[in-house]
Amino acid sequence: MICFRNMAECVINDKWYSQQQSEIEDERLRVVIAAVKLIKAQIREMDCDMKYPVITDFGELESSRQWISTLLTAVMQNITCDERNQVALSHCVVQAARPRSCIVPIPLGLGVSLDHTVGSEWLLSTLC
Repeated sequence: MICFRNMAECVINDKWYSQQQSEIEDERLRVVIAAVKLIKAQIREMDCDMKYPVITDFGELESSRQWISTLLTAVMQNITCDERNQVALSHCVVQAARPRSCIVPIPLGLGVSLDHTVGSEWLLSTLC
């Protein structure tokens, strides 16, 4: 009986190890894709209305953070140290994840500023 049990454990362990990704890069890619799916799900669950942002949302970091999910904040804190860069990149990610259901302050402000400064429809559509 003990021999059969050890044999079954051996077969199960071998099967489990054989199903794991053999390459480290494949495993890393699988982990990153899983993390991105979690971040995207959290972004899509955020409450966003289609109202234009208030002017205070553009300059203050604390009011700008309401547009950023906790998982995205954690990722951005590990990518860059500057808080303004974290907020700006996060706003762009949120806007890209929800292009029709959310108006995020920084990409909107950048687009309006470029429109007033340059006035080029081609440039705005290219950047968009």
